[in-house]
Amino acid sequence: MLALVMTLTLGFQAAKAAPDIAAKTPEEAFRTFVAAMITKDEKTVRALALPSDEIDWLLKGQGVPAGQVEAIKAQIAKMPIKALKPGDTYTLPGNRKMTVKPEEVAEDRVVLLPEGSPLPTRCQKVDGRWRVDAGPMIAGRKAADAARKKAEQSKK
Repeated sequence: MLALVMTLTLGFQAAKAAPDIAAKTPEEAFRTFVAAMITKDEKTVRALALPSDEIDWLLKGQGVPAGQVEAIKAQIAKMPIKALKPGDTYTLPGNRKMTVKPEEVAEDRVVLLPEGSPLPTRCQKVDGRWRVDAGPMIAGRKAADAARKKAEQSKK
C-alpha cells in the first residue's frame, strides 16, 4: 500500500514538474508540439496540450530515427501556417466545407491551418500560455487504430 501511495505521489510531483514551456504565439506552440509528438517527448507534449486523459495516443508508435530529427524539426519550423479568421472556410476530407465561427477566434483562441494538413488545429491561451487542442489528433489516431484492428480481424 505504501508503494502505491509513493508511486502516486511521485507521479503527481513529476506531472507538476513538467517543463514550463511558454510559447509566445499559437504557431510556436503548434510547431513545438508537433516536434515533441514526432520525437516522443512526452513532457513537452503534455506541457503544450490542453488537458486530456488520452495524450498517450499521441505518443504511441515508433519515433523518428535519430538521424532525421533535426531535418524534420527544420521542416516544421518552416511550415507555413495560416491563422484562420471568422468566416474563413476550409475543406475537410471527403470534400466537406466548414466555416470558422466567430466564437472560435478571440484574443485567447485561434484556429490554425498548417499547409498540407487536412484538418485545422485549435489553440487556446490558458494562464498566459498557448496550448494545443490535441483532441482531433487523438481522435484520428484512435480511428486509425480501430481501422487497423478491423483489417487484421478480417484477415483471420
